[in-house]
Amino acid sequence: MPIRGQRVVIVGDSLSAGPHTPGQVLADRLAAAGADVRVNARVGRSANNFYGREDWRGQLQQIAATHPDVAIVVLGTNDIGLSMTVDAQRMTQLRDALAGAGADVYAFGPPTFPPGTRLVAGQPQVVRMMRDVFGGDRFIDLTPLTADLVTSQHRTGDQVHFTAAGGDVAGQRMADAFLRASSAPGGGWPVAVALLVAGWFLLR
Repeated sequence: MPIRGQRVVIVGDSLSAGPHTPGQVLADRLAAAGADVRVNARVGRSANNFYGREDWRGQLQQIAATHPDVAIVVLGTNDIGLSMTVDAQRMTQLRDALAGAGADVYAFGPPTFPPGTRLVAGQPQVVRMMRDVFGGDRFIDLTPLTADLVTSQHRTGDQVHFTAAGGDVAGQRMADAFLRASSAPGGGWPVAVALLVAGWFLLR
């Protein structure tokens, strides 16, 4: 799927909020490749509290009004430690809402955290849950992309967020991984599905 000319929305948490965050760098790289990119990010956001504390109807209406071709969910860090059963339902609800707005939906999970960080133990469960929700060809595991970005050069004192240097590297890798995934066989709308949809409209 060529990214040039595509309308892209990135839905994320603090790892996409602000310059030099991985999600924002991802947005910048896709914009440089010719996409029209918007970032919808909030500090502390999880799939669960998106529906629990935010005006989710208003947010989704705003996203739908931009007629996105692609939606990239960059969540998971604040989902660690929550009920994976409930969170999977919310992730599914978000995925379906974005798809209902016309977007081809992809997702990145949480990054690798430095050893000893409180989030390390729960990270694999979130990765498994998100892979189940978004599917193996649409979920991009951020763990291997950030495994070497765990030092003080790349992470802030809380060991969760990225320094400018770390965010730049992570975001560039995310952009590269997304472009590979979306251009692989099965990425984007398969031709057969598009033909079936076109045929359905012709036969109505």
